[in-house]
Amino acid sequence: MEIDLGPYDIPVPRNRKVVRPDVVIAPLVAFDRNNYRLGYGSGFFDITLAALQPPPLTIGVGFEITAVETIHPLPTDVPLNLIVTEAGVWKPGRVA
Repeated sequence: MEIDLGPYDIPVPRNRKVVRPDVVIAPLVAFDRNNYRLGYGSGFFDITLAALQPPPLTIGVGFEITAVETIHPLPTDVPLNLIVTEAGVWKPGRVA
């Protein structure tokens, strides 16, 4: 594979191939019982998930202590299929 140096001298492949993920794993700052997440800012995961059709399996990873009643999701927010914490694996609509 031939490599070029991109911004900040980060290696990037010379010949790029666009791929569509089957699974997306997203970090969580907080989450609610409907599997909406708060992330680390800017909404990149939500923008990406909204654009992928068909949507991939989405899994959030975080800590149970960060569960909140609601994150007050916006219309652009996308709920995750599963959330994994040290307490278990949660599907949307779980009862705390």
